[in-house]
Amino acid sequence: MTDSWLLRRERGSRTLLQFMTWLSLSCGWRLGWLLLWPITAYFTTFSLAGRRASRAYLATVLHRKPSWRDRYRHYFTFSSTVLDRPFFLTGGLLGYDIKVFGMEKFLEYWQRGRGCILFGAHLGSFEVLRAFAECEPRLVVHALMLDNGEHASDFFSSMNPKITQKVIPIGALGAMLRVREALDQGAVVGILVDRIARGDKITEADFLGKPAAFPTGPFVLAGLAAAPVMLCFGLHCGGRRYELHFEPFADPLTMAREQRDRELQQWVQKFATRLEHYCRQRPFNWFNFYDFWGQRP
Repeated sequence: MTDSWLLRRERGSRTLLQFMTWLSLSCGWRLGWLLLWPITAYFTTFSLAGRRASRAYLATVLHRKPSWRDRYRHYFTFSSTVLDRPFFLTGGLLGYDIKVFGMEKFLEYWQRGRGCILFGAHLGSFEVLRAFAECEPRLVVHALMLDNGEHASDFFSSMNPKITQKVIPIGALGAMLRVREALDQGAVVGILVDRIARGDKITEADFLGKPAAFPTGPFVLAGLAAAPVMLCFGLHCGGRRYELHFEPFADPLTMAREQRDRELQQWVQKFATRLEHYCRQRPFNWFNFYDFWGQRP
């Protein structure tokens, strides 16, 4: 497999993350936001691979040739979520306007003491969900994630040491046991399911009108856990405004052994269809700056 996003190591986003963390915590959100404009202009101009990917994605989702202004807005939305990330990790939702949709089913699981799995994507901000959980002591969110850069663990530890304790590394010894323990305790396990890592099994689904490869591992895990699955996307709406969308997906996610491959593809397609819905709703919130449709085994 190309492992395109892993091989590139997201050099630009890592540099931006480190710089904006220091800037925003030292100088405040407003100054950080003002400085995003020239910083974003730099990345829009000089991030060649990311620029090609942004142009291809925007042309697909907008149904027209994207302008430089469109590409700039795409990068600026990403930069804005990077700016907000340290504030979510250290100050919660203070100073932010968060609108929450679809919370009813989530509360039903919560009140019954049932853990659930949240499927998300690199669409908007996952940190807004963490910050939302910090405001409600009964809600515990664990993140099942791949450590895709040397900076990740240090970043989480320095911003909020408690976050590290709630990260379950994908592929680590005992990861599935930790997932089951979290669910048994009524906690939430969040997984971003739109990127393929080395060694992942995949299946194809129609996404924005073209076949795209998705990892099957998160869906298999959800089936083994026999827990309710919900979708969750934290969409950036400009400034310090976000929308947090919850949506029921499966209760539970099941696959018959004799029809496993077919049903697995159907679940992946269902996810891709809902992801497409939210991409069209907030097209500049999609943060996969690589050839998403080109990754193949």
